[in-house]
Amino acid sequence: MQKRHVAAATLMVIVSTGAAACGGSDSSSSSSPGKSTGSTGATKPAGGVPSIPKGPRTTLKGMDICHALKGESLTAIGVQPSDAKEGSESGRSSDSGCDWHSGGTEVQINGIVDMSVDLSVDQYGIQKKIDVLGFPGTAATAIGNSCDVSMQVNADELEVNVRNEGSSNPALQGGKACDVAKDFTRQVLTGITKK
Repeated sequence: MQKRHVAAATLMVIVSTGAAACGGSDSSSSSSPGKSTGSTGATKPAGGVPSIPKGPRTTLKGMDICHALKGESLTAIGVQPSDAKEGSESGRSSDSGCDWHSGGTEVQINGIVDMSVDLSVDQYGIQKKIDVLGFPGTAATAIGNSCDVSMQVNADELEVNVRNEGSSNPALQGGKACDVAKDFTRQVLTGITKK
């Protein structure tokens, strides 16, 4: 009887080791079928294209900017989250970007990798220096109830523009556009750490 238990345990170890060596799955393996982990810690799906590693980031590269904003934040200013269009309709060249346009209100976010931001202020007080989560930047009021934020995110530039040029959006009236733009900037920068 004891020989059968030892033989069964030995067979189980051989099967588990063989399954792990052949890419199979067992409870002691940290990989799941169809995925492997490279030296960077990024997970590679079955197709071989690495996904972006989770955890702290120091760059905007590969970031899904279209999903960085909370839907309720967009809805609060009358912009429908479902109106997101990838890319930049503003014609601004960016590595990643998204535009939302609902009625007379538009939100634009652009991430430009390896781009420096001009952090100077103007003498008229239109462009002011700001700090969001420890990153330096500028906020500039624009025509109507609009605000353009440019942030230096380590080596990258983040642009967040909230525009209502017709001044018809009460959620952006009275200087609130820059408050909204800074809040959106904070949401995008959450999880990014300084180098």
